[in-house]
Amino acid sequence: MRTLVLTLLLLPCAARAADPAPALAVPSLDEIKAKASGGDAGAQLRLAMYLDSGLYVKQDQAEAVKWFLKAAEQGDPEARFSLARHYMEGSGAARNVPEAVRWYKKAAAENNYMAAQMNLAALYRAGNGVRKDLKEAARWTRKAADQGDSLAERAMADLYFNGTGVKKDPAAAAEWYRRSALRGDTAAQRLLAAQYAEGMGVARNHGTAYKWFSIAAMNGDTEAIAGRDAAAAGLNKAQLDDAALAAEQLNARIQKAAKEMFTYPHPQMVTE
Repeated sequence: MRTLVLTLLLLPCAARAADPAPALAVPSLDEIKAKASGGDAGAQLRLAMYLDSGLYVKQDQAEAVKWFLKAAEQGDPEARFSLARHYMEGSGAARNVPEAVRWYKKAAAENNYMAAQMNLAALYRAGNGVRKDLKEAARWTRKAADQGDSLAERAMADLYFNGTGVKKDPAAAAEWYRRSALRGDTAAQRLLAAQYAEGMGVARNHGTAYKWFSIAAMNGDTEAIAGRDAAAAGLNKAQLDDAALAAEQLNARIQKAAKEMFTYPHPQMVTE
């Protein structure tokens, strides 16, 4: 994180008041339109987003699609993703699944755009607009997971746990659930706990199961409560106290990492 250092100039008789920071220049709508018409991809995307949402302008999704297309043709990943979404939904343009797939593929392959990779994986799993191919779905899920997104990591864990598009591997599932859990995904925290409770892919450990069930419950996963209580039954008081303390400390670190500005767009994965 860059730190802005301000130096106070001390005068012989008195301290000079700091000048107010200049306001950030925000382009006007007319300026954005002019830049978009001049071929600026960033302005084209911005204008498309305004038109798509109705922010600052009258909502016009057909016009939004036109500008998303212009930015997409220049290689903007968000524009490519948004254009694909409009073609898939039939909003602002006639529904065109092959075109949606084409633009998802461009964003996923050429821009390594995680959201496009996940949507493309879903299409391959369902056989929507493409031939159903669970291996191809798993390949795109892995590309997204490798970028550190907790939802993609949990999705990858699910594939290994169930043997969907990949060889069934509970140990690999546990590792992907762990990565997602350490970024704060509550479902992954509960599912990892369940693997420790059952000894699936990991050595059975009531203390570790209790820790992860507790963390999931702390973060609002009500399904984890029964698992936490069941794991507690296998621990003596000292073990239970240790597991409870470990859960509190680890959860505090996970939450702190998730709130840090520098972790955007994905929470930092802490160590266990």
